[in-house]
Amino acid sequence: MIIRTAALYKQYVKVNNSVITSPQLSDGEFRVYCYYSSLKDGQNFSDNYVCKALRINKNTLAKRKRVLKKVGLFVTEQISPRIYTLFIGNFNMSAATVQYAFHEKEKLLQIEEKK
Repeated sequence: MIIRTAALYKQYVKVNNSVITSPQLSDGEFRVYCYYSSLKDGQNFSDNYVCKALRINKNTLAKRKRVLKKVGLFVTEQISPRIYTLFIGNFNMSAATVQYAFHEKEKLLQIEEKK
């Protein structure tokens, strides 16, 4: 899974207060959100990698990711048969908005390359 986030910090993760205090998220879901947010933007990480790091099983990770998708913090997009991009947002900028921004940026880069 390729990671795409709105926050581009290098050595730490800055988490929006609305995510920290959200009653929609359990502690485990918050942990998954923070861990994915801490991964380097553009890198490819497997669910196995995340499960080992957080010491949880795949079913638990899948359940927590489903909740994060439901509340708009995660959006996944399949780019090839076994590769997905995970867009990570927050309650001020949804994951769908992050996804849109990345696609718009890619379009602009393609236009510039053609010139």
